[in-house]
Amino acid sequence: MLVDHLQIEHVHQLLKKSWSSESSTKWSQDNPARGQCGVTALVVQDLLGGEIKKTLLLDGWHFYNIIDGKRYDFTASQFNNEMSIQIYIPTEMRLFLILMKSNTII
Repeated sequence: MLVDHLQIEHVHQLLKKSWSSESSTKWSQDNPARGQCGVTALVVQDLLGGEIKKTLLLDGWHFYNIIDGKRYDFTASQFNNEMSIQIYIPTEMRLFLILMKSNTII
């Protein structure tokens, strides 16, 4: 399914309006995207197709979408700039870096 920028933006605006404490216990008015990545990735896949990818962060897993070969992270606003850079390190590489840092690689 080929999607265009207007479809993506429309879905993003609808998602932002739907986030609440009912869709994530981490939700707050100051950071409405916090904790919404899993449910958001599932809804986006249902509406627009593509794949769901996950990346391990220090706080746990973060989910985002790949649609037509392009990465879309509708909840990236929950992170500060430093975290948003780390988000897109592939899970396998992130695990490797964590293990290297803790000296647990054999």
